[in-house]
Amino acid sequence: LGQLAEKFDEMAETLQQHARERDAAELKLRDHAHQQTIVAALGQCALVISDMGALFSQGALMTGQMLAVEYCAVFERLPDGRLLMLAGTGWKTGTVGLAHVFHEQDSQAGFSAATGEVTVVDDIRTQTRFKLPPVLAAHGMVAGITAAIPTRSLPFGVLAVFTTKPRVFTPDEVQFLLSAANTIGMATQRRRAEAAMQKLASFVKENPNAAL
Repeated sequence: LGQLAEKFDEMAETLQQHARERDAAELKLRDHAHQQTIVAALGQCALVISDMGALFSQGALMTGQMLAVEYCAVFERLPDGRLLMLAGTGWKTGTVGLAHVFHEQDSQAGFSAATGEVTVVDDIRTQTRFKLPPVLAAHGMVAGITAAIPTRSLPFGVLAVFTTKPRVFTPDEVQFLLSAANTIGMATQRRRAEAAMQKLASFVKENPNAAL
């Protein structure tokens, strides 16, 4: 009887393990589907929102909510290499529109802007690869993901999320941020092309002989 009871216990544990694995797999599928829905929604916003500032703000909001992080930001890479925070969620008053982070490879975001790579830091306190910019230190940043916002030439900037506690980001979360950054990049490139066409059309209208 003792051996039979042990066998039943083993079978019960195996069934419970299988149930846990099934539930985890189902949760992962739901999360992935939700992430794809958010990326699609962001793409729709990019088609209907002509104000790029509004698009950046919406992209930061949707990304931050999807990844359940305290802070999200859209940075623009300036000509001198610094990154200016154009939009974001969670930041102290006066941060968005004014805050800069280090350029080139000094910071996590700067590295992504310079290389075009997605960069993940689970706990900045345990690594020596990047410096923590003052604005991030002031907000208690510990972990984050940064992804370059691509355009046909140099990256426009960086989409970034940060947390105030150590966090191991999953591959799906990293891929989601990359997809969101790519969507914002395509919208930015399209707006640039439209602005160039409008400028050319205005020039031709004002200088009809120049087209000859």
